[in-house]
Amino acid sequence: MMKNNLDGLKDVYGFTLVQTLKSKPFKTFVLILFVIALVSMPLIELITNGPSRESKTSDISKVCVIDETGLPLADYSSIKENNLYKDIVFEYTDKSADEIENEILEDDSGAILLHITSDMGVFNMRYINSPSGKVSEMELINLSGFIEDIFWTNVISNLGVTTEQKERLEEPIITDFKFYTGEVDDIEEEEGSRFGVTFEEYYFALFAFVCITMLISYGGSGIATTIVTEKSTKLIEILLTRIKPMAIIMGKVFAMLTVTIIQLSSVVLGLGLSSLIYKNAFNSDAYLPEFLVRSLGSSVFENVTLANIIVILIMYVLGFIFYGFLAGLTGATVSKIEELREGMVVYTFLTIIGAYMGLALPIIGLQGSVPSGYAHFAFLFPISSVFVTPVYLLFGKVTISIALLAILLLVISTILVIIFTSKVYQTIILHQGNIIKFKDLISISKTSKEAR
Repeated sequence: MMKNNLDGLKDVYGFTLVQTLKSKPFKTFVLILFVIALVSMPLIELITNGPSRESKTSDISKVCVIDETGLPLADYSSIKENNLYKDIVFEYTDKSADEIENEILEDDSGAILLHITSDMGVFNMRYINSPSGKVSEMELINLSGFIEDIFWTNVISNLGVTTEQKERLEEPIITDFKFYTGEVDDIEEEEGSRFGVTFEEYYFALFAFVCITMLISYGGSGIATTIVTEKSTKLIEILLTRIKPMAIIMGKVFAMLTVTIIQLSSVVLGLGLSSLIYKNAFNSDAYLPEFLVRSLGSSVFENVTLANIIVILIMYVLGFIFYGFLAGLTGATVSKIEELREGMVVYTFLTIIGAYMGLALPIIGLQGSVPSGYAHFAFLFPISSVFVTPVYLLFGKVTISIALLAILLLVISTILVIIFTSKVYQTIILHQGNIIKFKDLISISKTSKEAR
């Protein structure tokens, strides 16, 4: 019976896909996404570092170094191998920090002071530049990264520490005090602390939430719009003479999924070309701007494995199918295109609820501990899991078993939506008149047989 219900699915899929790809809004949207992705890397570099390294050098002309650590002086001349800093002069001085600071504050030629001190084994690097000078804060931050790398290499070499020992020494030491009363809340608080996020993870999660919300909203809107358009033009009545209702909605869902994949592919292609343009235009050894790499941090990418990527892709595909069927069902309850916005209220509400349930995790996690019960509910609940579980799996804060359980629940929920849709779709797809309410759908599902 299911096979008969799917007769014509391929035709609906091909027709919807071709019509969508030929539409002007689709072409415009894809072009905008591609252009934004294409210029992203060079634009980030221009904003953070200015024009090409080959045509411009840093506004920092001289670095006055006062090193009071007692260690042999580090040689920072290798920084000049970078074309951006080729004209910088590193000057070691025995003058007092106050004296040099006064000179720097009155100097607007691009000189800065680097004052390095040591207190109880803690090194402090203080940078001073003239407030009236032309050296920007971003330039200081970028240069400090190179200086700190050389300084720590010098420290390690003088202490006789091996590379492996250096890596262990750089690992953070976290001291935490827990006072237990024997209550269950104490255990939940300890478990919830592992869902905390860093600023880098927070911004990455926020970006991911925005992207997936846009894709689900765009895809759902496209599915509902095509269904309402065909209903209002009576085209749906012609289709129903030879194609089963379930084939219609499934064909449209999979067509819009393909459209979404094409849109993502255009973004990936644009980012790939943007990285190549950045590497060649700015004579860089890397494919990503240094500012972007430092902003994201290593914690965002340290759990990128083949298994995790596969699980993430499966979750996104299932999530789109789940919301796609909800959008198709919602669109079938509307008879006129001008009533679509009102008819999509339930779908939009569910999307917003799912997105905000997921977004609450990094927001709370940035402040500290996340309630463990709420976190696991958001990871597993089908409405919210697609927004948050893939991101937290990438962060290493969700185990693969939790992600697989979320996929299982998402599959079950999608099947239930499909079964419910099969009971009501044939009746509501021909409905003309007022928007069908959810309670009416329940009544129809109880009285209608599965479409044959």
